[in-house]
Amino acid sequence: MEKSIRCIVCFGLILLGYFSPSFAQKGSDFIERTDFGVINWSQFTVRATGVGQITEKRDENAPRITLAAAQADAKKNILRTIRRLRVDRDQIVSQISEKNNRIEEEILKLIQNARMVTQEYLSDGTAKIVMELSLLGAFSQLVLPQELKQIDSVKPIVPPEKIPAPFTGLIVDAMGIALNPALVPKIVDESRKEVFGSAFASRESAVQQGMVRYVPDLEMARKQERVGNHPLVVKGLETEDGEKTTIVISTADAAKLKSASEHLQLLRKCLVIITADLSKP
Repeated sequence: MEKSIRCIVCFGLILLGYFSPSFAQKGSDFIERTDFGVINWSQFTVRATGVGQITEKRDENAPRITLAAAQADAKKNILRTIRRLRVDRDQIVSQISEKNNRIEEEILKLIQNARMVTQEYLSDGTAKIVMELSLLGAFSQLVLPQELKQIDSVKPIVPPEKIPAPFTGLIVDAMGIALNPALVPKIVDESRKEVFGSAFASRESAVQQGMVRYVPDLEMARKQERVGNHPLVVKGLETEDGEKTTIVISTADAAKLKSASEHLQLLRKCLVIITADLSKP
């Protein structure tokens, strides 16, 4: 009986590992690998591989046919990857598109125009290609929540007594805590008051460059043009929700962000980078 229980537990762990996404570093980028494709959370792209196998070697159209089959396979894998993409703590893309047929149709149109990255023919005539779709621009406009709106102006929440040099961006150091990247992450203080999220970001900025950029290294984050030469660096204490997309920072650090209208402007412009630990998906 005990042996059977151990076998069941081991089998469950194997399944969990198989279906769970994995994270990796490619150069300076934060990469999430899924069963069907790769999500680059630094560049906001999805890549997938497609394979087309030859059916009749003597057919002079075989290369064209296998290439078309490989393209169709890659596009199908991009769609599979996108459907599991985390939008925010509550939703993945498939949950949004299932409620709105127009969104599903528009996503399919975007995938049809996915960019071909590499193309090759193997020795047996098989075609293998890699295709890529940007998550910015039209795609983000489709799936970002409606509460993420264009913000024209902001006002300081806490009137400052002394005004130091304003910060040029925000870096949230989430190294060492379990975190899953999402298109619409949230940052809260220790009392769970929202510090950054859809209510603070401009939709235009989020569509054009993403609400945040994820990178796998703090020093790398400091060098990013996105956060300027004087970013505020805060430590992520933990993630709050089950999906691990909401980061908790200290109330003291949150107060620094609320101390000047310039800081709220940088949030509006999405000048935010999150460093994530690749070893803690």
